[in-house]
Amino acid sequence: MLSGGQRKRLAIARMLAILASLLLARVSTAVSQANINIFLARTYEYEGGSKFTDTQFDGHYTKFGIILPTLEKWNKDTGGGDYDNDKKITWNDIRLLTWIEATKIYKGLYWDLALADSIRSQRIANIIVDFVVNSGFRQDFIMHLQKEVKVEQDGIIGKKTIQAINRADECELFNNLLR
Repeated sequence: MLSGGQRKRLAIARMLAILASLLLARVSTAVSQANINIFLARTYEYEGGSKFTDTQFDGHYTKFGIILPTLEKWNKDTGGGDYDNDKKITWNDIRLLTWIEATKIYKGLYWDLALADSIRSQRIANIIVDFVVNSGFRQDFIMHLQKEVKVEQDGIIGKKTIQAINRADECELFNNLLR
């Protein structure tokens, strides 16, 4: 159980992580585009921020919402993630994960692959990236998205899908994706 001082420090650390993400978010007045820092501020808030969860969640330790299989994939794809330099990815690497590294992981494994920087609506980018974070790049979801924006359902988020997302009515698409 955390002491009053520990709870206060944890709350301050969470708030600082959220504020830092929001401050890093660049707001464009010309053509608004979705911004990963806005997505991450919400994600880190929901995921408990920098708190290392030492009780297993769904069979995995977690920090910033990153679990061991995600860190193992990051290691396989980039060679990163071995923060204790013991040549293997373990729960200790999750414990040592920093906000900067977690941000790189979300960007590299999810945000960039969903082409979310090209999506104008923050809400739509958030729901798409949140889905792929939690479920992977499942073809059935991507094809459902493509059906909703009326493009060929090939299961790949590409230029035509992004253009159609940006032309779609934001509220209608958002509600339809939640179905």
